Amino acid sequence: MDTYLSRTGNDLLAIPQMVVIDRGGMIRAATGDHTDQKLEDEDALRGLIEGLLKEGALTRPAKK
Repeated sequence: MDTYLSRTGNDLLAIPQMVVIDRGGMIRAATGDHTDQKLEDEDALRGLIEGLLKEGALTRPAKK
């Protein structure tokens, strides 16, 4: 069975859908059938985002 945002076709998604993606493109938290509690509380959401920002930017190879 195919998945989308780590969910199968049988899972219900909350509307609107909120997804927190890190700089590497990995989903760190998402709302939906199994809502991450960090997204329900403003202080926890700010803490999550601040933590991701502290992880730093991905380094890219220098252009030649």
